[in-house]
Amino acid sequence: MEHLLGQDASPLVVTTGTGSGKTETFLLPVIQNAIEDAAQFRRQPGLTAILVYPMNAVA
Repeated sequence: MEHLLGQDASPLVVTTGTGSGKTETFLLPVIQNAIEDAAQFRRQPGLTAILVYPMNAVA
C-alpha cells in the first residue's frame, strides 16, 4: 500500500485474473485524491476525476 499511497508513489502495472481486485487497485489513489481535495477546497463544486474504463477485455 505504501507504494501506491506514499509520498514516493510511482506508476504501477497490475495484471491478474478476474475478480482479484484490479479495479480497486487503481481506484484507491483516485479516492484518496478526492478525499484530500474535498478537505482542501471545502464545498467548492468541481470535477474530481474522469474514469475511462473498458468493460470488456481488449483483444
